Amino acid sequence: MLVEVTVGVPDPEKVDVQTVAAALLFGDVRVTVVKGGLDDKGMGGAEDITLAAVAVKAWLDTEGHGCRLVDGS
Repeated sequence: MLVEVTVGVPDPEKVDVQTVAAALLFGDVRVTVVKGGLDDKGMGGAEDITLAAVAVKAWLDTEGHGCRLVDGS
């Protein structure tokens, strides 16, 4: 299984790519970090937070396997 993770944060250089990849237990994990997300200054700066936007795509090659999609209707 191939897993592609894209993380958008205000400071991409602060993201530990290996830690993000280690959080996913299966597959060939590839992590890309880009500028994005949001810094929120909160109420008077007392509760500043940083928000990350994350997208995860996964592909599973079932050719030659006994796996098949089942119609759930």
